[in-house]
Amino acid sequence: QKRQEELSEECDSLRAEVANDPRVAACVALERDIEALQSTLESFGPKKFALVREQQAQLEAIESHGAREAAFRQKLQDLEKAEQLLQSRLTATRSRGAEVEQQARSLV
Repeated sequence: QKRQEELSEECDSLRAEVANDPRVAACVALERDIEALQSTLESFGPKKFALVREQQAQLEAIESHGAREAAFRQKLQDLEKAEQLLQSRLTATRSRGAEVEQQARSLV
């Protein structure tokens, strides 16, 4: 018991000495600042996670849009080819119609 009291008194004495030391006060202030920054960083964790998820969703939307745009372009090319084919058939049909009409006139 006596030893515990001696140690307690010594501890109080050392605290009193340290409390007046400006270096210790600076260290304590620095430790408090670090704890405050750590707390702030921890609060940014969920925000950062939400931002990363939002960015991923935007990237997926951009990729999806790109795929839809590529499919649309392919369909447009297919339609242009079909139009060219129909145009050439129309031209051939008109030409054949003109030939048939010419032959019909020559028979009369």
